[in-house]
Amino acid sequence: MQGQRVSARDVASSGAFIYAYLAVHCPLEQIRGRRDLTNDFIAGFTVGAIGVERRLIGMPFGGSDIVWNLARRGIPLSVLGGTMYGAIGAAFGIFNGRSF
Repeated sequence: MQGQRVSARDVASSGAFIYAYLAVHCPLEQIRGRRDLTNDFIAGFTVGAIGVERRLIGMPFGGSDIVWNLARRGIPLSVLGGTMYGAIGAAFGIFNGRSF
């Protein structure tokens, strides 16, 4: 969060997310036989959905009115969190030079 000190828990949480993301991403590349953004999105979505559902990680941009309006309309927070983390995973892929 902006303006707060970084704690050991924040660092551990970020490291655990990246570890889990790679633990899903690498086998997914082998299974699908392709190196594209789809793998990055699926890995981010999977880790994000499970993490948000089990309250292991927070919802990125969770204070946004759009997120809470969608949640009020019946979209589960795990799906919203998975979608956001999937987009973050796709951004990792873009930074690594992957495309669809």
